[in-house]
This record gives sequence, C-alpha cells and structure tokens, in this order.
Amino acid sequence: EAGEEELALAHGALVWRGQALARVDRGKSPLAPRLIADATLDPVAAPQRKALLATLDGWLARFLAPLEPLRRVEAASRAESGGPELRALLIRLVETGGVLERAGSGLDRLDKAQRAALGRLGVRIGALDLFLPAMLRPAALAAWRALARGDGGEPTQAHPVIALDATPPPPGYRRLGRQGLRADLAEKLLRDAHAARMNAGRNAFRVDPGKAVSMGLSQDNHARLLRLAGFQPLPPRRLPPGAAGPPAPQVWRWRPPRRQQAPVSRSGAARTANAFAELAELVR
Repeated sequence: EAGEEELALAHGALVWRGQALARVDRGKSPLAPRLIADATLDPVAAPQRKALLATLDGWLARFLAPLEPLRRVEAASRAESGGPELRALLIRLVETGGVLERAGSGLDRLDKAQRAALGRLGVRIGALDLFLPAMLRPAALAAWRALARGDGGEPTQAHPVIALDATPPPPGYRRLGRQGLRADLAEKLLRDAHAARMNAGRNAFRVDPGKAVSMGLSQDNHARLLRLAGFQPLPPRRLPPGAAGPPAPQVWRWRPPRRQQAPVSRSGAARTANAFAELAELVR
C-alpha cells in the first residue's frame, strides 16, 4: 500500500505520478464503478497485475465511501414496495448527487407513507430543494464530482457561498446571480424568513439579512432567494413632502405556492372515496 498517497483520479482514470493505471468505467450502477486496467499494465505479470488492481479497487472504494447515503437512496429506488412515484423521485435524486430542485421533482405526487420513507432515508424537504445533508460535506462533494466529471482530488471546504461564472454551479449549490449558495444554508435562511413571518401575524414583516451577509451572500442575492421562495417585497412608504431621513427598511409579505393536487392513493378504497368526494363537490 506504499505510495497510495500519490494516487489520484483524473480525466476518468486512476493515475499514479502522472501515469494512468486504470480507467474508471460504469459498473452495475452509477455509484459502483469498475476499474479496467490500462494498457500500460500489460507487461506486468498476471499475479502482480491482479494484486495492483485490488489495491486500486480498495483506494477507489475508500475515496467513494462518503457516497454511502446516496447508495442507500439508490437501493431504495429499486424497491418495488416504494411505488413508482417514490422510485422515480429517488432515481432523479441519485442522478443529481443528492440535491434535487423541489419544483418538478414529483414530490406532490407522493402520499404520506412515501414522504415518511423519504425522511427515513435522510432526505430533507426544503422550500426550494430536496437534499441529503450528508452529500453536502466536503468529502461527499469531492467524491460525487469525481464520479460525475471524472476528476477527483482532496476534499475542499464546502464554502457557504462561492463565486460563479457562466458555467453551471457545482453540485450542492443554488445559483443566485453571480453567487452560489449551498442548498442546506439556503434552507436555513428561508426558515429564518418564515419565522419572521409567523411572528408578524398578518402584518408585513422585516427579514434581517445579517446572517446571509455573514455567510458572504450579497443583500441583493438574499432578496433574490426570498423571492424564489414566494416572499414578495412591498414598496417602501414615501416620506411626507419636505421630510428627510434614511430610507424605510424593506418589508415583505409571503404568498404560499399554488396548492398542489393531492396525491392519489394506491388503494382501491381510497380511489373510490376520492371519486365520491369529487362528486360531492360537483353537486354543492
């Protein structure tokens, strides 16, 4: 195992001191790749080549170990007992590395039992995203990047906010203008905003941008995040004629998203009950 510290994943291959030793190929599942020996190992005797590939397999398994929460989701996506709606959502969650935009995810088609199954798998249901918190850790992000793009490296700090260019944001980050905000922290900021809303009752309310700014998010992009989640800024009150003073603080209201269609139960009895309920609505 000497020299393993010099192994790296680059351009879809395991390399050692710049020399490709094996290609990382798709295995039985996206999260279980297999290694194919590079042609440069052909001169190596079969027993030594087998031992070397076993070492490389062990290194790759350890490097990808942080993906275990996503592997559990993948296993659940193959269980027929979950139902097609849940399985379809889980497949998409695996394909996107454990972070899936809530809009269009199919969450509205899940029944109560299926949503509970999501929770048991560790999936958080946020205002904007469904996500696995474990997949937002540095080692997990590095491992997923290695599988998705074929390039690995040492895990780097999962910064709360990163600068973005025109390319898509890295896995786990939501684009807000020219910044990317980690999905779990976006949810924390939105929970704070909803807490302010609840404390205000029916009145307009302020949302303190201090926590967002401390993360490195600009106030403009914090406001952009709020608008994405249904918060609506209200125009500030105008000062009386001749009056002077600082601008009034921004206040907000919240409009809940459109009500989703209730999920249809898979039991025949529930379907019949729903049908009678719909008939009762027609004759009111």
